[in-house]
Amino acid sequence: MNIKNNTQKYFLVSLLMVGTYFFAHTAVFAANKAKPTSTSIEFKLFPSNYFTDYDVSASLTGSDSRGINLTGNIVEKLLPRTAFLGTRASPIQTTTEFFAMGMGFGTAIVTSYYSTNVNVRRFLGVSGDITTVKATTTDIPVRAKIGQSGIIGNYVDNRNFTSTLSWQLEDGFNGQAKLIFLNTTNKPSGDLDNTFKTTYLIQENGKRETVELETYNDTIKITVTLKGRY
Repeated sequence: MNIKNNTQKYFLVSLLMVGTYFFAHTAVFAANKAKPTSTSIEFKLFPSNYFTDYDVSASLTGSDSRGINLTGNIVEKLLPRTAFLGTRASPIQTTTEFFAMGMGFGTAIVTSYYSTNVNVRRFLGVSGDITTVKATTTDIPVRAKIGQSGIIGNYVDNRNFTSTLSWQLEDGFNGQAKLIFLNTTNKPSGDLDNTFKTTYLIQENGKRETVELETYNDTIKITVTLKGRY
């Protein structure tokens, strides 16, 4: 990582390392004559190939709350099954490359782990610069309707920071939905460290069309937003 000074380093790390701690508000790239999606439709929460041969990428553009323009790229790829926290797991590796004008660039690689039972899917935690050491998880439903939500789990990492991860499904209009993952991380003192919001615009079959990443770091008081299309 090429960073000019510590302040800029914290800025990039807040997005690349902490921000991608869990999943990678997806923008619904504005459409004319938007029609509300029926609340009777059951949307799959994961793409059909997510746990078989998933391999996607997207170019990202955005800015921070100071008006600095940002660009980047995100790649998400399924890796061979392994063990994590004593449980058989399907790992998804997310590689994020990031450039902030006049500030430097960085690359972060984070691996997220899911249970392998197709009927009882759980998010187990992550490894990388930040690694989950303890987790209390709940089932992630296979399908959900707009308006539904739930808690995915509570996690403790190798810094003794605690995180709560939740999901919700909102109207994406024109037959689509917005699948939102919200991660809130607190310091050992209990004070807020950061929030990270990831939203995917999805089809009924779970296919992800767009992504938006929005992170807020309370230490440096900066919000970063990046979005892209797969």
